[in-house]
Amino acid sequence: MCGIVGSNKDTFNHSDVLDSIKHRGYDNQSFVLKDGAYFGHSRLSIIDLDDEANQPMVFDDITLVFNGEIYNYKSLINEHNLEVKTSSDSEVLIRLYQKYGFEFLNMLDGMFSFCIYDEKKNLYFCARDRFGKKPFYYYEEDGSFYFASEIKAIIKMLKYTPEFNEIALWQYLAFQSPQGENTFFKG
Repeated sequence: MCGIVGSNKDTFNHSDVLDSIKHRGYDNQSFVLKDGAYFGHSRLSIIDLDDEANQPMVFDDITLVFNGEIYNYKSLINEHNLEVKTSSDSEVLIRLYQKYGFEFLNMLDGMFSFCIYDEKKNLYFCARDRFGKKPFYYYEEDGSFYFASEIKAIIKMLKYTPEFNEIALWQYLAFQSPQGENTFFKG
């Protein structure tokens, strides 16, 4: 289990936000600031134990925060002739995104949630596995975007608790996930 957190705003205490998900991974906690955006990661080392696999991972104007495991990452490296510098399944996400754009998502076999920030395009590409095994919560309001593995990290970034969305709660209880564009809090 790892934890991810991020925002396109940089108006909060970075360490406090990262500390709120520290229990999700004690092996490494770090964050980066990019163009006024914040990306944080709390790591539990499983596949690649080297420091080179710490996150946030940055290669070629692409920043990644990733929680999960890509089961087929070694075969993806071989099948798609990816040039990787680490032994991490995390870097494979960056290299596939660079090669195929959003379409690489269909190639992944695993459990995951992630955010890729493409600095040149000022683009946030966020996804999670098809069954929602790895959590991904987000909050969007007036051009501000916040995401995290846990809601409490989003509330720390916001510095207030938004109005609760009861429809999202009922959808979560029925389907194990809010549906459509609903989130647990109204934006």
